[in-house]
Amino acid sequence: MLAGINLNLGGTHYAILDQGAHALAWQPPGAREVLWCSRLARFEPGVPVRGGVPVIFPWFGSGVDGARRPAHGYARNAVWQLEDVKATHGDLDVSYHLESPQAPGVLDLRATFTAAAFSVALTVTNRGDEPFTYEAALHTYLAVGDIYETRLEGLDGLSYLDTVPGALLGPHTQAGAVTFTGETDRIYTHAGTAWVHDDAWQRTIEVSKEGSASTVVWNPWVAKAAAMSDFGDEEWRHMLCVEAGNLREHAVTLAAGGSHTMSQTLRVVAAG
Repeated sequence: MLAGINLNLGGTHYAILDQGAHALAWQPPGAREVLWCSRLARFEPGVPVRGGVPVIFPWFGSGVDGARRPAHGYARNAVWQLEDVKATHGDLDVSYHLESPQAPGVLDLRATFTAAAFSVALTVTNRGDEPFTYEAALHTYLAVGDIYETRLEGLDGLSYLDTVPGALLGPHTQAGAVTFTGETDRIYTHAGTAWVHDDAWQRTIEVSKEGSASTVVWNPWVAKAAAMSDFGDEEWRHMLCVEAGNLREHAVTLAAGGSHTMSQTLRVVAAG
């Protein structure tokens, strides 16, 4: 098992791993889990954990040139230094630090768990002598009752790239709410708030963010889920990724000594 913090108190569940500074659970009191984690997730050193909020840095996927390895960069598999932990009045506040082994970017992450909201803030600082360009994302897996009864609002009229293999890349323009009838893998140009309406569980999850110009929306659907060893064959029906990021043409360039913070906050704003 991997080291980290796991807090169960008063009907809440908050959890974060030292590997990847990877938030794993946020369950408000008396509610269902909001973050999704696969029942087949592997909790092994150096292996990405399927679920929660993996930190993607300094490239997304295989990078702009398609040749970067490992996929999604090295931050999610590295063991971060635990800087501070505060647990007061049922809230949990955790800070981590990572000295980058392959780039001049130094990373700091703060995760805050409360009954009302869960937030993650990632700060990248350029300790080098030259400008540094990177991609980053907070790869947030959300639990939903049924993807067929889920819609995502807040992206109407926005431009997106469709990165499902074999699909027309675009850019396309979103018309109305995003609904799900097949594999979905999109990068939206989006800096605002989105709402996940989960009709099966009669709740709405608000996904707000700052310092982010991209939103990724992902569900692997049947075939891709079946092809992944750490993803149950039927689990695609109960999850949706909505990810704050700065990707592709919205990658961040930091001057020497500069820093940038990207954050994402989840709230359950309506429930049945």
